[in-house]
Amino acid sequence: MVPEAGGPTGHTDPRASRAAPGTRLPHVWVERLGQRVSTLDLVGSFVLLAGPQGAAWCNAARTVAAPAITAYRIGEDIIDVGGGLTEALGISDSGAVLVRPDGFVAWRAVHADDSPGSTLPELLGRLLT
Repeated sequence: MVPEAGGPTGHTDPRASRAAPGTRLPHVWVERLGQRVSTLDLVGSFVLLAGPQGAAWCNAARTVAAPAITAYRIGEDIIDVGGGLTEALGISDSGAVLVRPDGFVAWRAVHADDSPGSTLPELLGRLLT
C-alpha cells in the first residue's frame, strides 16, 4: 500500500473512505459488457479504475503492466450507472485507483499524472517487493 498524507488509519466504512489507500474498495453499481455488476465484482487481480479522462492510466496499465493489472476506464470499459463512481473513489475525471486482489486500495491518484507510463511500473515495484 502507498499511504496518502493525512489518510485514514484503521477500519473505515468503504463509503466514507472514498477509496483511500489501505481501505476497502467501495461498492458501486456499474455496467460491464451489458451486465450490471458491483465494483467489487471487478476485483480478482490487480485492478485499475480510471476516471473518464484517465485513458493514459489505462493505456499505461495495458502496455507496461499487463497482465498484472486489469484496467477499466469509466465511460469506456465500465458504465457508471448511478453517476457517482468518481466521487465514491475520491478521484477527479482524470484520476485513478489501483485495487489489490483482496479488494483493498493500494494506491490512488486523485488527478492525472504527467507520466502514467513510468508511475505504474515504479508503483508495482514498490507494492510487490
